[in-house]
Amino acid sequence: MQELVENPSDDVVLVDVREPNEFAAGRIPHSINIPCKSSPGALGLSDEEFELTFNFKKPSTDKTLVFYCLGGVRSTIVEELAGTFGYSHRLNYVGSFEDWVNNKGEIEYPKEAAAEAAIPTPPASPSAEKADEKVAEENKTEEPKKN
Repeated sequence: MQELVENPSDDVVLVDVREPNEFAAGRIPHSINIPCKSSPGALGLSDEEFELTFNFKKPSTDKTLVFYCLGGVRSTIVEELAGTFGYSHRLNYVGSFEDWVNNKGEIEYPKEAAAEAAIPTPPASPSAEKADEKVAEENKTEEPKKN
């Protein structure tokens, strides 16, 4: 993966299938975001519908698509699904974003997200994800007790 990032090719497209909020928190450089949960089947859209939806051109079926997510589960599903839409050159980065972060890979922030005041740090492991959930739970405001 490091080689793909350091030497980008017009023939290879890195596809982050995480949701837009995850993508905004950081991505592997040069990747595009086609979220699998909120936009399932996006690669089956017409070129025009795809561009209207995502604001960039749909990858052509002659490109090699390399899919990743946070831990490899969603990207595995989307990699297989892409085959049903005519993408025969496709790969899955099984370790995905967690592996990238854990191996000190460069993280790029989308331009839209850079304007936001606070960009959360992406979780580096399942335990970090649980810690984020715990912090979110602790930050919820408690309702006043009724007597």
